[in-house]
Amino acid sequence: MTAAEAPTAAEASTTVKASTTVKASTTVKASTTVATADSGPRLADTVRSEWVKLAARRSTYVILGTGFVLAIAVTALVAVAVGATWEHWSAEDRADFDPVIYSSLGLILSGILAVLLAIRVVSSEYPSAMIRWTLAATPKRERVFAAKMIVAAFVTAAAGLVTSLAAFGTGQLVFGAYDLPTVGLTDEVALRALLVGALVTPVYPLIGAALAVLARSAVVPLTGVLVLLFAPAVIAAFLPESWRTVLYYTPGPASDSLSFAHPPDASSQLGVATAVLVIVVWLAIPLGAAGIRFARRDA
Repeated sequence: MTAAEAPTAAEASTTVKASTTVKASTTVKASTTVATADSGPRLADTVRSEWVKLAARRSTYVILGTGFVLAIAVTALVAVAVGATWEHWSAEDRADFDPVIYSSLGLILSGILAVLLAIRVVSSEYPSAMIRWTLAATPKRERVFAAKMIVAAFVTAAAGLVTSLAAFGTGQLVFGAYDLPTVGLTDEVALRALLVGALVTPVYPLIGAALAVLARSAVVPLTGVLVLLFAPAVIAAFLPESWRTVLYYTPGPASDSLSFAHPPDASSQLGVATAVLVIVVWLAIPLGAAGIRFARRDA
């Protein structure tokens, strides 16, 4: 090689700098790609995926439809029974009659089915091992858990609002036919019952969904929620009056205190702040435990 053909020091330096720049750029791009892949889909995408899976199941519509029909049927039967026996009611009972509350009695059944639906949002993926595919698509387990809870809350709240409106209309229609006291939809008491009632509808379903994460089944969570729903009223009958106040700090009385201006059991009415705190605590404990278990346990 001649002196003219030999690379100069400046050319050699330029070549080394260019090579270093290319390598650094490649490394940054590769690192960015890996980081993006590790992060997985966004929360909104995961929520959309969970919604699609829920909407694709025929059982979703069967559960929601059955809950709706049962709520309307029970409300109509209760309203007819009230109308047919109204003349035998005492003056005190007539004064205590609340057309809003009596139009909401059928919602107990639709609420139980809403719990079942929320449980299935979680439990339906375990028998078929579909949960493994879900976690493979979204490695961030906290994101998957949050998406499932968001979908369960949104669907049950929306179903609760629609069912409440239909039950309210049915009850007022029957009460009006018997010339009983009725309440208009725009009445403050009715709006509170319908709107706030829809907001608290997901409370029991979310507790059930959290229990489903912990138990990986549907029977145990449903049983647990039914016990939480009905046991306080049964236990209260065998407790001294001074001990019954403890049972008022359960999700049912707290939800009633927020939904109704005059709850069915006036003695159990809590203040707004207290009722909200009770519901937050009852949700935080099972959801927190379920979230930790979901993030750490194998699929």
